[in-house]
Amino acid sequence: MKTGHVTLLFTSDEHGYLQPAARLQREVNAARQANPEGTMLISSGDVFEGSAETGVLGLDGSRELMAKAGYGAMTLGNHDFDRGTEVVKDWVQKAPCKVLVSNVVDTQRGGPLENTEASHIFELNGVKVGLVGVTTQETLTINPKEKMVGLDITDPMESVQRELTQLKAQGAQVVGVISHLGLPTDRKLAAAVPGLDFILGGHTHDALETPEQVGKTLIAHPGCFRNGMGRLDFTVDPAKAGIATSEYHLITAKSQDPVQNDQVSEFLERTSQQVDEAMNTPVGHLSRAYHTDPNFLGDEMETLLSNASERAAGAQVVMLNQKVIRAGLHEGELTKRDVFNAFPFDNRLVTVKMKAADIAEIYSDSVNRLDQSSLTSSGRFSLYHNRESHANALVENVPRQEFEADPFQYGAPIQSEEFFCQSDTIACDVAPDRELVVGTSDYLVSGGLNYFKTGVASIVRDLGTLREVVQGYIEKVAL
Repeated sequence: MKTGHVTLLFTSDEHGYLQPAARLQREVNAARQANPEGTMLISSGDVFEGSAETGVLGLDGSRELMAKAGYGAMTLGNHDFDRGTEVVKDWVQKAPCKVLVSNVVDTQRGGPLENTEASHIFELNGVKVGLVGVTTQETLTINPKEKMVGLDITDPMESVQRELTQLKAQGAQVVGVISHLGLPTDRKLAAAVPGLDFILGGHTHDALETPEQVGKTLIAHPGCFRNGMGRLDFTVDPAKAGIATSEYHLITAKSQDPVQNDQVSEFLERTSQQVDEAMNTPVGHLSRAYHTDPNFLGDEMETLLSNASERAAGAQVVMLNQKVIRAGLHEGELTKRDVFNAFPFDNRLVTVKMKAADIAEIYSDSVNRLDQSSLTSSGRFSLYHNRESHANALVENVPRQEFEADPFQYGAPIQSEEFFCQSDTIACDVAPDRELVVGTSDYLVSGGLNYFKTGVASIVRDLGTLREVVQGYIEKVAL
């Protein structure tokens, strides 16, 4: 019996970046020409939020591109919920492909989010391929509660196991997951649900040139911003279940590759002029580049943001989350596009008044997390980790060689009086009941990342978006 050949192409964490799609589409078109009945294009989530293109075109730009590129299925990422429940529902209703998400529950209707499916069987070149969509539960804590009204996100391991069982019962020969859980959680998923053939993942922006293997499950991640696209080819004997042979490789959007004259490139040519007109305005000059590294707390971009925020807010302490920064800034003349891509989200710089004890408690939580949700610190406020209890954990989670200075100290003291918060992990050189002016983001104050307890702080001043603050700083200060 003839063997069925399937080609799955997938992107993830596109974040509204559109232009690289023209070069990736060459590979999509070639795959469809070679395997017209067996090729499918997929997204693993975080489709539209986070770029200058979205700032100008809105969500329609990403939606139209997906339609012209011919996406067949997607799942939802955490940033697809950034604009709230009603926007998510509208996106799903208008999506140009099937939206698969098995663990998002609409609590108002008591079931799956309307217009989504938990899983679906696609017949590709005679092969019944079952796909399950799943998104990270972190979305519930990453986003403020008002953005998630009426929604719940359940255990992804349980939902995938449930759907795997159902898909097999419905005759699926191969079962894979479209995952927005992140690479570490994908590894756990593969171990917890051993019947999966593959996981096409995203969320952590990993670009795997070689897929990982956990048991019999292949795990692949294509990177972010449409700089890469994964391609998984496999064959299945129609008389049997499971993959007979497979091959995977990572496709990169190389700038020297010629662009085909197709509807994707025509769409991008039409919209790029609109984006250029809005975003190519010069905003200042940098005498050096500023780099960002998500594995390094207090990198160059965080320092730039903290300095700009401290100056704008007149704050004694500036606390911000690392992931508001999405790109570095290059040396030379900068445009609005450069700053927008570095700070694409509409987080606003605000000031609040807080007691030093509450500030220390928040930073204690930050230190204990030791991950990309940890907060950066600046201002005239000194914090010290308890070296005995946290040195080993810090070395295991953050590459030590990336710290040029002592990783345990931030800022400079404003008082000589010292106290320890209850967890005994943070000390600060100021009386615990002293009230300080803190510059932070409306996102954190409203509950994002679960740092601020209800009632611990209220907004005193709103100073505009973080990108406006940084852009103003660059315009006024010689850097």
